Amino acid sequence: MTATEAEEGATNRQTPSTSAVALFRLAFPLAGLVLAVLYVESTYGRIRLNNLYYPYFVIGVLGVLTVTVFATELRQLLNYEGEQSFVESVREAALEWRRSIGFTVVAVAYLWLIEPLGFFPATALGMIGVMLVGGRRDPLWIAVSTLLIVVFVYVMFVQIMGLRPPRGVLGL
Repeated sequence: MTATEAEEGATNRQTPSTSAVALFRLAFPLAGLVLAVLYVESTYGRIRLNNLYYPYFVIGVLGVLTVTVFATELRQLLNYEGEQSFVESVREAALEWRRSIGFTVVAVAYLWLIEPLGFFPATALGMIGVMLVGGRRDPLWIAVSTLLIVVFVYVMFVQIMGLRPPRGVLGL
């Protein structure tokens, strides 16, 4: 495929729906605002205000920047004309971002599995999941690298440093 053919293919694609573009563009700034509000709510009145000047200053600056991003994005969305339906737009974006979504799912599953399974079994499963999402398919390579890394972490943190990671219900 030549560069011209690639450009023509890119220009012939339908544009995503306005609501999908709004969702994608505004999700990150909105998540930042929600996290800032949750941080302020969890610290206000519990920690002395003298210790919170810097975090509150950073949250204030990030809040102003987020509002600026929101205003800019909303202004651009007013003139946006989407051709695809919302579902088609989300499906296309999910296919484009499937690896990143897969890494996020593996990370959330890993954090959730530490408590019931214990650190080392959850870490082994998490590493296998990351390798599979990342495109590695050789089972021998996956098994050997996972085993070596988990053994290295065990020796370094449990045997040498004396730390005790979460054991989980199984006691592993």
